[in-house]
Amino acid sequence: LGRWRPDSNWAQAASVVEKRARDADGSARAAARGLWLALRHAGFARQAQDCLDALDASARKAFQKAAAAAPPPGPPLTDLPPPAAPKPVKPKPVKPKKKPVVVEPPPPPSPERPRTKPTPALIDALAQQCASPHWDVRRDAVAALREAQRDGVMGEDRKSAWRALVIAVGDAHHKVALAALEACCAGLDAGREDVEGLLASIPDRPFGVSSSLGLLVTRCCARLADGRAPLRRAAGSCLDGARRAFAPGALLHAAAPATNALTPLRARAALHEFLAAVARVDGEAQGASYLADDAHLHTLVSRVAATLATTRSASTQRETAANDGAAPCHAAATRLLVALFRADRNRVASRVAKLSLSEKQACEHALRDAAPDFKSAVSNVRKEEVSKPSNIISEETERAARATLSAAVAALAREVRGGADAA
Repeated sequence: LGRWRPDSNWAQAASVVEKRARDADGSARAAARGLWLALRHAGFARQAQDCLDALDASARKAFQKAAAAAPPPGPPLTDLPPPAAPKPVKPKPVKPKKKPVVVEPPPPPSPERPRTKPTPALIDALAQQCASPHWDVRRDAVAALREAQRDGVMGEDRKSAWRALVIAVGDAHHKVALAALEACCAGLDAGREDVEGLLASIPDRPFGVSSSLGLLVTRCCARLADGRAPLRRAAGSCLDGARRAFAPGALLHAAAPATNALTPLRARAALHEFLAAVARVDGEAQGASYLADDAHLHTLVSRVAATLATTRSASTQRETAANDGAAPCHAAATRLLVALFRADRNRVASRVAKLSLSEKQACEHALRDAAPDFKSAVSNVRKEEVSKPSNIISEETERAARATLSAAVAALAREVRGGADAA
């Protein structure tokens, strides 16, 4: 700037400094500080001070530290020449109209340059930028991951890209979350091979889910309870894309562990509604399905019963901050249990009959109108199990037997010690 001739247009460089001062790259931030010092030294003191006032506390401290070690600022430029006026353009003379000439169609556009496939180093760098403290950097990283998926990501890079996008769906900034939801919607509509990365396992297992698909479903259900309409619409589109891309059994296997763990209650209500719609389709499937497995069905019924038991009393009370969402959560859990009962009456009734008294009563109370035959089905199953001999011991009976045996062993040990002391 020392060699430059004073020009009022140079003051616009302050906006460049303000933007690059928060860049994720350290060299870019250092270059922004150097440009700011040069502007300050060249006489643009007012513009430099306005730029400094617009920065956040951490960036302002770094700029002030650099200014303390730099030469003093030059005198302010008060008599800057005005910007040069644009040259007048002479209107072209109007030519007389000629006979119409047949114009040949333009040649077809040249093929685009083939896009290069992203490298593993690029995917790792973008995944790290998704955890940046600056929201605009995270948003740009999500957009870059979407472009990388479009160019074709293979193997472990595909899993890493999906994992970073799914985590960004739960970002605290709504613009980052919206960009991540849009990227997931586009990825789900891409094809079968592209969505396989969602089946990869995740290490931390939030809400009990073990795959990126389960985390995506739970994050989208949480966004359905968001106050911003664009986020709710994007989350609904993403869940619709997941239903088109994956079989009902895969969705149930991925998201079922979060049925009684997802918070807040409005988000859990959205998850129960989604699983109820998926369970209706899976219950009608012919052949192997998620609900055909006894362990999976029994676990899901137990979790839904626990939700019904915890929200039963709060669902009938006036809505407060403590029980916000209890009524819709209880209603959604009821619809999910109805879908399971319609899929397999006998096995669901058998599982409910083995639950605790409070959970069994909560299930019967919830389904008294939606499925009037539910209570009689549970009673019939209970009578059949009591009438016929069985080698299967319920969990309650086993716990009681273990407690009785432990007490008997402890009493026998005390008697033995007492006899030994007397001898």
